[in-house]
Amino acid sequence: MPESRDHQRLAFGALVVGVCSYSLLQSMTVPALPHIRTSLGADQAAASWVLTAFLISASVATPIAGRVGDSWGKVRVLVACLLLLSLGAVGAILATNLAQMVVARVVQGLAGGVLPLAFGIVRDLLPAPASSSAGRSSPTSATACSSSSRRWPALPRPPASLGSSRGRSAITVRCA
Repeated sequence: MPESRDHQRLAFGALVVGVCSYSLLQSMTVPALPHIRTSLGADQAAASWVLTAFLISASVATPIAGRVGDSWGKVRVLVACLLLLSLGAVGAILATNLAQMVVARVVQGLAGGVLPLAFGIVRDLLPAPASSSAGRSSPTSATACSSSSRRWPALPRPPASLGSSRGRSAITVRCA
């Protein structure tokens, strides 16, 4: 069992590094846009494509990477996404004009599947909690109730001005 725990910690650490790398490349672009604009000799409207291209490619690639990860394996697709992220970062470092920088940012955005894949891997890696609430009713699951009425004492107590005399509130849900 200790090997399994060590494997979980190592995998979780690797996922944190990958997700943080993606997040930093996404968020550090905004403060760097003025420097990118001046160093590449572009106007403000053209330089904004550095961020826009990343966001568009990430929004297209994220659900695709998640679906491909479900079919071909989450870890395999996550590694491919991290390789794309690294390739895009190297391309951005070596960019000498705005067009090359935008293409590099599109390649970085294609790694947008890092987040859903990492969440899926964590879900698969960690055991389910021992006391799961699966199968229990809750006030938000009104579709699961029968045609009779139910009382739900788990709701928070209303303010004293509403006249709660028993110390806790209840709501009656009638399902048709």
